[in-house]
This record gives sequence, structure tokens and C-alpha cells, in this order.
Amino acid sequence: MMDPPILFPELPQLTPQQKFRLSKESQIKEAISKGDHRTLARLAKSKGGLLSDSLRRLSWPILLGCNAEAGADPDSAAIAPHQDEEQARLDVERAFIFYPMNLSESQLRMKKGELLDVIVQVLRLHPKLSYFQGYHDIAQVIYLVFGNRKAVPVLEHLSLHRLRDFMMPTLQPALDHLNLIPPLLEQLDKPLSRHLRYTKPFYALAAVLTLFAHDVQSYSEIVLLFDFFFGCEDASIPVYLYTAITVHRRDEVFEFPAKESEMIHAVISRMPQPLPVSITDAMSMSLALYTQYPPSSLLPAWKNISQYSILRTWHFPDPQVNPASPPPSPNLSFRRRHRRRRRTKGANGNTNDSDNDEKLHDEYDYIELNEVQEKPQYDEMEAILEKQIADSAARADRERILEEKSRTLRQQKKQRRTSTKRLASAISKLPRLPGTINVDESQQTLQPVLDEKSDVDRSMVLLHKSAILSGINAELAGTDPDSGGSTTVPPQVNGTASRPRFNFNLQPARVLLGLNPNSFAALSLSICIGIFGVWIAWFLRGANWL
Repeated sequence: MMDPPILFPELPQLTPQQKFRLSKESQIKEAISKGDHRTLARLAKSKGGLLSDSLRRLSWPILLGCNAEAGADPDSAAIAPHQDEEQARLDVERAFIFYPMNLSESQLRMKKGELLDVIVQVLRLHPKLSYFQGYHDIAQVIYLVFGNRKAVPVLEHLSLHRLRDFMMPTLQPALDHLNLIPPLLEQLDKPLSRHLRYTKPFYALAAVLTLFAHDVQSYSEIVLLFDFFFGCEDASIPVYLYTAITVHRRDEVFEFPAKESEMIHAVISRMPQPLPVSITDAMSMSLALYTQYPPSSLLPAWKNISQYSILRTWHFPDPQVNPASPPPSPNLSFRRRHRRRRRTKGANGNTNDSDNDEKLHDEYDYIELNEVQEKPQYDEMEAILEKQIADSAARADRERILEEKSRTLRQQKKQRRTSTKRLASAISKLPRLPGTINVDESQQTLQPVLDEKSDVDRSMVLLHKSAILSGINAELAGTDPDSGGSTTVPPQVNGTASRPRFNFNLQPARVLLGLNPNSFAALSLSICIGIFGVWIAWFLRGANWL
């Protein structure tokens, strides 16, 4: 009798999506084990990102170039409080609205307390950094991925290297990022760029400052965006992503006239839910834009960016391509000097074992140099931070002075226009003399009344009108008519004094002769013909033709 056949359980068939996920997961783990920045960056920017939070906890520190295993600083509680801690506390109260879901009240309070501790520790470690509204949205994502202990070194490194421009005492370094949008739109969509010419790019402030964490309400989408940002080689990539999304929203922009900038700002500053384009398509488009139009080609906005900005100082942390050069240890420099002195003694015959000492110390120095490289080099970032704060303050002062000068010039021009209109209005309200013609209807209605009054003093009217005309000329020329002809200091623009004008006006002569415009023109023509005839006669006489 034959034995029954052995039945093996059927293995489930994997879908193409599951096969792709398993293959990508193995590639990510291999890149993590090798510390391969470039491969991790390529995988982070590809479809699906880094797949899971467990892989992100291992990949993000490599992409950012920091050490998440350092943990929180236990002595940060003893540091003096930061000036912005109260604002951070108020913002944390509005955290965890969209994700994670289904949290109890006690769990929500615990997470808010831990998130506030993470933010406070970073601010106390670097008191020169200024908190900005929306910083808690970024910290919330880092906290949910790493936890309260390992989130501190990651958020600290991110604040110093990628968010430094947004944590300045002034907003100008952040506005420099936004000023890249108009020239980028000019290259990408000229009609849309012309339509937005009256609207300043402040509409992108919330999205760019918070790395879209303030606008994206899905946790899976925001961590995918963070994978993309951390894997990119330039800190300006959020600007390109926002521009790509704005181009897909051009129909919303064209619903309003170009000069209604407030309405356009209100519409375009709010990200629609869901987005008009998928996250994957927007990321692909932003990468294509960055390749075709790098930040250095977006003029003149690129020239106005400070040399200490993260757009100029941040580089992709790849030690194989751009090895770090940390400052040598003071003790290491002392030992090198000591060895140099001993080598000099050995050359002079004072000692013979300097070469052996050199070999013994070389291995020790190499070990110490590796230890120095492993430590986070925040001293250099602190120096750059101080220089950037000073540069930002100086630039803010220059902008304030230029704005004050411009405002003063506008006020002076407005005062001159107002005084000119007031004096011209006073002249137009004067009664006309008999025999004169004026097209002004108000004066035409006054003409019969003036003609009926035979006792109108002609000389007084002329004197009054001449006084007002002299007042207009004096105010336009910067003189004081009541000071006996004494001149005042004329207004200056850009250090150049205005030139006095020569007003050639025949109106007083016509009024004195009592002629209408036609008669006065005929008389003037006759005088000119007579003068010309006398000149011709004199010329012919000089030529002995007469």
C-alpha cells in the first residue's frame, strides 16, 4: 500500500508592491550598515521614501550627519531659561491635532509635556537661536520618530544646520528664501509670474519655515517629505517644492485680478487638502526644477543672500566626497610641537630614540584624531551663528534707514503737491478782470457780477493775483515770499540741490494791457515782425546793399 503524498502549505503569492517594498527595505538596511550617504539619499528621494519609522531612526542621523545615540543632555535643566520658552509652551498646546489619532487625554498631556521638554532643551543649549511659530510642528515629527530622548540631538543638529536662517532675531534671512520664488516662477510660468507681480512671496512663509509640517495633515505624507528634504543636497529644495505646487494651483490664482494682492495672498497661502498634485509628482517636479534652474541662476535674488545663510554654507554630509576637517585638539598640537623639538635634538646628536618615539606617538595621535572627528562640531556652527546674527542686524538697520529716507522723500513730495494745489485753487477762486476770457465755469458765472460792479479796483485785483502767483513760485523754488526775498535751503534729493526755475509768463502783461488773447497774440506778432524787419534792414545796410 502506497503512502499518502505529503502536502506542503501553499506560500502566499507576493504582489508587485510587496516585492518592491522588500527589495527596497533590503537596500536601505545594506546602505545603513555601510553608512552610504549617497545610496540612502537616492532611496529617500525615490518612491515610498524610507518606508518605516524604524528605518528612519537609523537613516535620518546618517543623512543629517549627526549622532542620535548621544541622547539628551542631563545638565540642560540647570541652564538658564530661554526667552522664548513661554511662546513655545503656547504653541505646544496646539500640537498633535491631526496625528497621532485616538489618544486619551492623559496620553496627549504626556506627549505635549515631552515635546515641550525636547524644544526647551534645544533652546537652552543654544540661547542665540530664536524660536519661531511653527518650530513645534517640525519638532513634533522628530519627536514621533525618535522619542523624547533621541529627538534632542537630531533637532539640535537640524536647528543649527537646516533651520538656522529661520531662527534669527529678524525675519530677513527667511525672506531671502522666499525671494527665490518670483525669479523661479518667471523661468517656469511667465503668465503666472506676471499675475503675481503685485503679490509679495510672503504667502509661502508658513510652508517653507516649517518644511510643510504646518500644512500637511497626514503623518505618512509629512514623514515622506522629511525623507525627501533630508536626502536632497541643497537646503533650498522646500522653495522648489512650493513653486511646483503653486504652478498646479494657477487656476485658483487667476480667479482674482492681479492687483487684488490681498485676496491672492489669502487663497494661495493655505494649502488645499488634499493637494492638487500627489506628493511623489511634486517631489519629482521640484528635483527637475532644481536641476534646470539652480539657486545661483535665480538673479537678482541670489546676490542678496548673506554669505552665512544655510543656502551657502550647508553641504551634503558625505565624508567620502567632502571629508570634514575638524580643528585639531590643543593637546595634539602640543605633542606635535614636543616631537618637533625632540627631532631637532636627535638631529644634533642629543638623543637617538626620537624615531621610535615618533612611531609610538603616531598611533596614539591617530586614535585621538578619530575621537575628535566623532564629536559633533558645533563650535564652528556657533561662530557662524554669531556672524549671521550680526550680519542680519546690520542689514536690518540698513533697510530701516533706506526706508526712512524713502518715506521722508515721499512726504516732502506730497507736501509740495498739496501746497501747489492749494495755491492754484486759491487763484482759480479770484474774480476775473473785465475784458479777460477764462474757460472755468465758476469764473464765467462770476463775470456778469463783476461787470455790473463799476467800482472794482483794477489795481487791487492785479496786486492780489500777483501776490498769489509769487507765493506759488516761491514755494516751488523753496523761498519765503514774506522774508523780503531771502531764500531758504531748497530740498535736496540724494545730496543734490534743486535748481531754481525761470518762469516766463506773459499773463500779467496781457492783463495790464487789457487785451483779450486774440488781440494780444496779434500785437505780439506785429512787434516780432517789426523787430525782424529792423534787423533785416540793419543787416542789408551793413552789407552795402542799400
